Amino acid sequence: MKVTTHSELLDLHYGSIGTPKRDAFEAKVDAAVEAYKRKERFAAIAKEAGIGKRALKALENLVEQKGLQIILEPLQASPSMT
Repeated sequence: MKVTTHSELLDLHYGSIGTPKRDAFEAKVDAAVEAYKRKERFAAIAKEAGIGKRALKALENLVEQKGLQIILEPLQASPSMT
């Protein structure tokens, strides 16, 4: 019985490292991993701040629609708290 490694499967389905199809796949995977990490960090901060699940979901939706700038603008407009 032949065992196929993960690298061999990737090569078979997406081509060798450096090919356009493989690069596009790896970029998509990297983006998905970063999105997951960002969501986990956001949830941890919200939990620490005592934000409930419904409010967290509303914030996530707002950030998805408007971008992170929607949260940063009020912080940048407020006077410095030093």
